[in-house]
Amino acid sequence: MSGNKQRPPFRAEHIGSLLRPKELTERRVELDDAKVLDIAHDKKLNEIEDKAINEIVKLQLDLGFHAINDGEYRRHLFWGTFFPNLEGFEEIVAPDWSMFRMYVPDIAAFTEAGHKPGESVVCTGKIKHVGSSYLPDWNYLKNLVPADRVKELKITLAAPNWYHLRYKKGMAYPESVYANDAEYFKDIGVAYATELQVLYDNGCRNVTIDDPNLAYFCSEKMLAGFKQDGEDADQLLDSYVKLYNDCITSRPSDMHLGIHLCRGNFAYSRHFSEGGYDRIATKLFKEINADTYFLEYDTERAGTFEPLKELPANKNVVLGVITSKFPELEDINKLRERVFSAADIIAGGSGQTREEALKRMGVSPQCGFASHHLGNSVTRDDMIAKLKLVRQLADSIWPGRDNVISLHELSLVLVDIAAITRSRELRLIDFIGASIDAHHSLPQVPTGSNKHLSPLQDSDMPDKKTPPPPNESITYSSGSEKGGSPDLRIVHYNDVYHVDSSSSEPVGGAARFMSLIQHYREGAEFKGQPELLTFFSGDAFNPSLESSVTKGDHMIPLLNNIGTDAAALGNHDLDFGVRKFRHLASKCNFPWLIANVLDPALGDDVPIGNCKKTHMITSSNGIKIGLIGLGEREWLATINSLPPNLIYKSASETARELVPQLRAEGAEIVIAVTHMREPNDNKLAEQTDGIIDIILGGHDHYYNHSLIKGTHVLRSGTDFKQLSYIEARRRPDGSGRWDIDITRRDVTSEIPEHPPTLELVDKVTASLKVTLQKPVGYTAAPLDARFRTVRLQESNIGNFVCDIMRHHYSGDCSLMASGTIRGDQVYPPGPILLKDIMSCFPFEDPVVVIRVVGQAIWDALENSVSLYPALEGRFPQVSNIKFEYDAGKPPGSRIVSASIGGEPIDLAKKYVLVTRGYMARGKDGYDSLLVEPEGGTAEEIVSEENGILISMMLRQYFMSLKVMGQWKHWGASMGRHWNEVTSKVGANHPHYKPCSPTRTNMSTPSENGGWDNWKPEKIRERRCSVTNLEESDSESEGETTRRRGRVVEHLDKEIQIMRRVFGKWARLAGIESKVADELKAGEVEVDWTRAIAPRVEGRIIRVDGGN
Repeated sequence: MSGNKQRPPFRAEHIGSLLRPKELTERRVELDDAKVLDIAHDKKLNEIEDKAINEIVKLQLDLGFHAINDGEYRRHLFWGTFFPNLEGFEEIVAPDWSMFRMYVPDIAAFTEAGHKPGESVVCTGKIKHVGSSYLPDWNYLKNLVPADRVKELKITLAAPNWYHLRYKKGMAYPESVYANDAEYFKDIGVAYATELQVLYDNGCRNVTIDDPNLAYFCSEKMLAGFKQDGEDADQLLDSYVKLYNDCITSRPSDMHLGIHLCRGNFAYSRHFSEGGYDRIATKLFKEINADTYFLEYDTERAGTFEPLKELPANKNVVLGVITSKFPELEDINKLRERVFSAADIIAGGSGQTREEALKRMGVSPQCGFASHHLGNSVTRDDMIAKLKLVRQLADSIWPGRDNVISLHELSLVLVDIAAITRSRELRLIDFIGASIDAHHSLPQVPTGSNKHLSPLQDSDMPDKKTPPPPNESITYSSGSEKGGSPDLRIVHYNDVYHVDSSSSEPVGGAARFMSLIQHYREGAEFKGQPELLTFFSGDAFNPSLESSVTKGDHMIPLLNNIGTDAAALGNHDLDFGVRKFRHLASKCNFPWLIANVLDPALGDDVPIGNCKKTHMITSSNGIKIGLIGLGEREWLATINSLPPNLIYKSASETARELVPQLRAEGAEIVIAVTHMREPNDNKLAEQTDGIIDIILGGHDHYYNHSLIKGTHVLRSGTDFKQLSYIEARRRPDGSGRWDIDITRRDVTSEIPEHPPTLELVDKVTASLKVTLQKPVGYTAAPLDARFRTVRLQESNIGNFVCDIMRHHYSGDCSLMASGTIRGDQVYPPGPILLKDIMSCFPFEDPVVVIRVVGQAIWDALENSVSLYPALEGRFPQVSNIKFEYDAGKPPGSRIVSASIGGEPIDLAKKYVLVTRGYMARGKDGYDSLLVEPEGGTAEEIVSEENGILISMMLRQYFMSLKVMGQWKHWGASMGRHWNEVTSKVGANHPHYKPCSPTRTNMSTPSENGGWDNWKPEKIRERRCSVTNLEESDSESEGETTRRRGRVVEHLDKEIQIMRRVFGKWARLAGIESKVADELKAGEVEVDWTRAIAPRVEGRIIRVDGGN
């Protein structure tokens, strides 16, 4: 197997066995003398088990775990009844001591206690799988969770070598049945492979094999026993590796398989062996075809993390750093340090960075809480506290993505802002959150309910707020003497989008970030030291909800107030076009740099956007710092609005050309500020042989540091959540080199907010309220965004948006899950306000472009209709795709026919598909679209980092339709691109030419009220009364505009109330409401833009005769 599976494992895991309720334990004790299969079928016991399992599943859900199981409540011991259920095995009630290897750790432990091993099962005949003993348990479990959570559930299996290692050679099976181990293992392998397939066919996608036996090969006592018996322990281990592969290699590719190793976990917290993984690491990690290793690491008996250097780059590890044996809670900060230490070893062994290693790691207890039904020496409350600690530890190391909360909060429309926002200075996140409370069109996400994201990355949050993690750590220490002041003090940050704090640690936010800046700039401990220098590595002006409104203007005062001294140009800084970037850059108190992307239209050797190639800064103590800006070719190819004929030059060649010039001009230290992926920054360091002292990178949204050929390569996180503080000291040896010390700062909730910055953020977000009321476009056709439309059938708004997505990126086709469309209303003919776009398309995952085979698109279409007629968000809206489906057929086989561009889908052909980042992460069942970096097969062309939001795409589309009031800085390249897009989209969805309105004055509601005010034409007039959004790029608003905005705000509030009241009345009266008619040409009264008229075209057809 290969491919580093995505789902599972998860960041926070538990091993499987959980403490049994007293009633369950007591019944098992009553049955202690019965055989294992007889116990399993005891009716009274089964009733107790059912109740207990229902409760333990709920507990796991409440605690925020994904890999939920039944607590192994139907098992006396952790391995269950797999072997007794096989034909050819029998349980021996009173086994003779002579058949056991007395030096196998668990057998030795029983001997010391004067007990014989329980549940001894031996082979007596040919082994054959005659039915799964795990399947009934699985089928009961999967009915306790929502259908979309079933693939996350976990079932644990016995190790295939379990009833072999404990028995002396020749005692595991009769010689008359099997001549040797190879024959015996062959049939075991067949039985296991059959079991896995049965479970898979019934929906299981997550299996872990519990195997203390493999860890026993780390025990010096057992190895000595083998040697004394004249047996080769290494040869036996090799045979077990082969046995494993015979059991698991044929499993389906999307079945995740883990192996858990521990050193025994018997009743009352008894362990059996000791010894690190060193002796078995290479065979364990590199030769067994498993996906994930769940490893005991709670005490010194498991050894060091050093063996983890053998873990291949395509496999995961879950570290069992929290003990399940004793109640005392570990220190979360020490646990974090241990995990980071392990990550560094894994990274070193696989040639990765720490951040890359962390992407394939998780945490868990070291073992179960009740491998034996009597359980460990802990209480239920102790167990819950331990599980919460696992969850908290995971959240502190891998905090949820920013849009975890915003996906929840922004999933509801903003149309009731007037009824909710009582304060003029309410912050953006506050009035969005208030909008959530006011609406009931979508179910709320319950506490403890979570959505899975990326490999080993949960979006889930703990029930209680996690204590903030440490916010300061040493990234790199030069080891030099720190006496006296440093020669240079530098702060670095990159990729900042959201000015507000998030809900998960580190919370970030511009106000707390500024407090750290002020600390390093004005703190008493830095008095008398060189003044602080601040460098930024690009991406500030987009994407975010705020920038969708301000086009990046809101970031200017923040960047300036931070004291930024120079910035690298980032790809998203060009999202609004080069002309707009030049306007924004002109307001900055610092230069923007990029030396290797040139625009011939500006002159010979002139960088894009009139950026500078290099820049020289003199520090407060007279040191000259030479700066060079560099970008990568990859992100240039993803921006459609760039000027033609750009020249890209190799970053390394450019550096080799310009750095010597900086040195010649007196630069004593050279720093490259870049916006490139880490591999490209590393390549730059490799190919420049130390001529650059520090590379300060951006584009990646994580923190990492490397030292390559004397060059420090650093990226400092994202989104005002992290920064790096750097101190540089000249080496006293006259070499001209520098000793660099780097401190990482995480912007956690314990850092106070900087009051002036907080006030600035409040001002920025409050101003958005007025802007949201402004028209950006006009529709002649009603846009049907109701859930009962978009989630059951083709819709005109879905067609329209998918066509824009496809033509913007020149894809072969486009597919969008209907859950993207959140308006749940019909937008009537008339003006389209900015808030209509933001509320209907609120998500902050960008549009992406992937290359997939036709089979993947076919599978995606099957998934899209698999839950029909449920109002599920996975139902599709498409572009250049036409398909027919039969809802009467079983899910997975409903697609009757499908074509792309009028031709039947070629299952082997590769197509360029434009979709959402959400779907390219395999969400909502779209596993076939999972991109390669996340463990799938889809090739990324435009990644989430480089894509733009649907809301911004629509803004730019409507901008291109305007004949008056375009952005002041709407450049020629933007115009060319979007004119081409609108022309192609207009072939399917007509545009109406502008027409001067017949009304001469702003329409206001009649003082007498009545239905006249609610005629469609009156509503259109009133909503058109606000000046269209882009008439000016000025940040100031006149009182007339604000007053008209309040009128529209009040109108929309009344419309929402009327819709709810009318809807209720219509249901009671038995009246069926219909969508309004499209306006006729003469009814389109708008003079500042062309109107759209999206169509339904028969792209999605149900053929089984249903409605």
